[in-house]
Amino acid sequence: MALLVAATGGCIRTPEIAEGALLVEVRSDGIDVVTGVLDLSGRSNQRRELALVAGAGQTAFELIPAGGYTLAVGGCDATGREVARGRADDVVVRAGERTSISVELMPIAVGDGGPVDGADAGPSDGADHDADGDAALDATIDATAGEGGPRDRFLDRDATPGDIPAVDADSRDGAAAADAAVADGTIGADVLIGLWSALTPAPGLADRNAACVGHDPQRQVTVLFASSIWIPPAPTETTPHLLGVAETWELLGNGWIQRQPAAQPPMRGSCSMAYDSARGRLVLFGGSVDDDHGWLHDLDDTWAWDGVSWTHLHSDTSPAARGGAALAYDPARDRVVLFGGSAGSLPMSFFKDTWELVDGAQWVEQHPATRPDYRTGAGLAHDPAARLTLLHGGHTELVTYADTWAWDGASWSQVADAPTEPCCRNRWLTFDPDRQRFVRFEGWPEVRTREFDWVEWRDVISAEPPPPIGVDALIHDVARRRSLLINPISMPNGDRRLDRLFVYLGPGAAIDAVGALAPGFPVVRDGDAGGHFMDYGAAIAADRLGQIWVAGVSEDGRRLLAAMVWKFLPSGKLAAGFPRSLNGDCLTSSADAIACASDGTIWIGGQTRATGAPQAVAALWKLDQAGNLANGFPKRWQVAVDRSSYLDGVAIDASGEVWAAGWDEATALVPRQARLFRFSETGDLGVGFPVAAEVADNGDSQAHGVAINAAGDVYLCGSARATGGDLDAVLWRFDSSGTPANGFPKVWSGGHGDDEFFGVAIDNTQRVWLVGVARSAAGDYDLLLPVYDEAGNLQLGFPVLFDGVAHGDDAGRGIAIGSLGEAWVTGAIANAAGNGDFALWRFDDAGQQRPGFPVIRDSDAGDNSHDHGMSVTIGPFGYIWATGGSNSNDGLENLVVWRFE
Repeated sequence: MALLVAATGGCIRTPEIAEGALLVEVRSDGIDVVTGVLDLSGRSNQRRELALVAGAGQTAFELIPAGGYTLAVGGCDATGREVARGRADDVVVRAGERTSISVELMPIAVGDGGPVDGADAGPSDGADHDADGDAALDATIDATAGEGGPRDRFLDRDATPGDIPAVDADSRDGAAAADAAVADGTIGADVLIGLWSALTPAPGLADRNAACVGHDPQRQVTVLFASSIWIPPAPTETTPHLLGVAETWELLGNGWIQRQPAAQPPMRGSCSMAYDSARGRLVLFGGSVDDDHGWLHDLDDTWAWDGVSWTHLHSDTSPAARGGAALAYDPARDRVVLFGGSAGSLPMSFFKDTWELVDGAQWVEQHPATRPDYRTGAGLAHDPAARLTLLHGGHTELVTYADTWAWDGASWSQVADAPTEPCCRNRWLTFDPDRQRFVRFEGWPEVRTREFDWVEWRDVISAEPPPPIGVDALIHDVARRRSLLINPISMPNGDRRLDRLFVYLGPGAAIDAVGALAPGFPVVRDGDAGGHFMDYGAAIAADRLGQIWVAGVSEDGRRLLAAMVWKFLPSGKLAAGFPRSLNGDCLTSSADAIACASDGTIWIGGQTRATGAPQAVAALWKLDQAGNLANGFPKRWQVAVDRSSYLDGVAIDASGEVWAAGWDEATALVPRQARLFRFSETGDLGVGFPVAAEVADNGDSQAHGVAINAAGDVYLCGSARATGGDLDAVLWRFDSSGTPANGFPKVWSGGHGDDEFFGVAIDNTQRVWLVGVARSAAGDYDLLLPVYDEAGNLQLGFPVLFDGVAHGDDAGRGIAIGSLGEAWVTGAIANAAGNGDFALWRFDDAGQQRPGFPVIRDSDAGDNSHDHGMSVTIGPFGYIWATGGSNSNDGLENLVVWRFE
């Protein structure tokens, strides 16, 4: 089994691992296949031995630097500041054997002008971590082998040069599963979904224009050279002008650091850069020199940057002087490839020649029989698996191109199914080796993101795309394992919004969340219904765009409850038009459950009470993406006029029908009754529903959670009480007609008092996970986490019971299952003062609590008396979202939304 391992870095400070040590874990299908600890003590600039041990029963595997990747490590000092970074050589680890790899560490200094080498920007994995610097260090893996994915298409090394293999459109890896929002607010399957996240880099790099940018995957830095700066007009002038500069900057984490080499290329703009992995350096070619009034002349020189110094490369022949050339590196043939570009001012001269830098020293012109037409600003990127270099777009003064070509070292071949409309004047193209996709960004005048998988170009929609911007580069950042948009650009109109970075997660990409609170979170909301008494989130769900929907309550100025729905963008910003009250003509209401359908419809369950009505009725709301209530909603149901009814859980099956968990309130003569509801897409109650959820010889039951497995079976969880006895936690199972399954319900009792399930989820092996509370022998509550198979058999090692260090009440309220079968649980943990703190747990598929968890949050609304989580979900890109409440300084509760990375 060959594994492609991306960078992981940071330090771990636990009793088991000394300060200044790095734990490296490599996992496949949730199983540790190799682990090791690297000692980072002592001096830098020394090689260290990293001992690696293969997991039991594992076959031999390799850590390989394919496509410029390698196992990279980093170290932090005791304060969490990164102080060293290094890389490891190739290694083979065989089952049952122990081996070691030699790691060369590089020192990282801290200067007066801000962070150097990302020292203050967080660990080298590029994620944003909270202030204490702690982060779990899980190496992310992408198997280089496999079938059906795009990377398998070009593995036939005997293919005739120039041939573009025919590919079945259905083999696109994950493309058909991605959805996008369209104008009417629904979600379809014709456009891909991506996620853009804005980052604000640390101060240091001034706004600039026409910079030359490249990425060094070995050192995990992005390099920016030269460019021009807009200068305000002089008193006698009316327009600003450009001033050329010759500067070398590197981006580490979120901080730009200026380097001061002894010598560097002369000032220029619109130059081109590509990374030469064979020599560990960035190659720069050409560009245009300007003074303070505009471009004067073009350059034909070639330079190399190795992270320490610039070297002028002297070639016997060279491409003609130009700017805007397309440049990429082919590692299999060890060639830097150059195409096109332009020279001069109006009228400009354009090129369509192809050159290759051979042996890192000599430019050699190639003479293919066919080639793309004259152009500048084309995008050029290399696919190592296909061994092809892709060229896309570009322009002349009169023509903007949208064609796509592939270069194999001997000939250019035009690729079919390219977009036909003009789109791509600038060269912002990169290749994502993890997802085997080319990514294209066009920032002006229209913002457009596209991806190409050797079948077709497809548009990508994001909930928060970058604004219309000029762009300096789009590169693939190996530390972040995602694409990075570089745009430290100033505009002549003085617009200075454009000093940010944008990180791109494409369709199918996902982070491996480690529980670090994301920047800008938590989000706290108060008074959304007009009063400042009680606001909290009861349920949370993510739609296909990565937008987050929260259902909950907010008290108005009369201290009456209003059912509310909030919609948040991935950044945590509240979406336009939200929050929305669902009260309508009701006196009070509450929203207690939420689910997002694949077509973009939002379903919310809860209860309402009309003015003058003595009882509450179960309510179901249906909303579109804009938050508009569908005609005929809410749907209401009540078992009897003297009994209140509630909906407390909602799930959507594959056919679009809505299943809900709920119960009827007790009267003096009738106990509470758990119920299972089924609604059609129009909100009609299914024939024979609601179904009473029974427990033999028990009464007073409630149903809180509902989940549906791949076969369409419905699981209901809650509690039931024997006459005069304690509550027992209960799991019910029904088929799609509402018929109870044989052998169910399953009743769990700890024997010390009330036990109850609040949440249920199904993993990818169809096991049923539940979360709730169990009364302990000491009289307090512990978190309860059991797992059953489809037949209702309790799994070995479960239930897990968690009791916090304060031994007060600890509760699990919400649960979500990740792609590796891990469980994310939210709730509350009692602190030493007897109050609750928000808690987020992560358990692996065997029920083992992961290191660094639970994550505990206190005083998120300003007061340390009580914080609690109610619901948790996993967004489409792997971020962990939770909602609940936190007491504010006035002792009242506020809604809180947390996002963890």
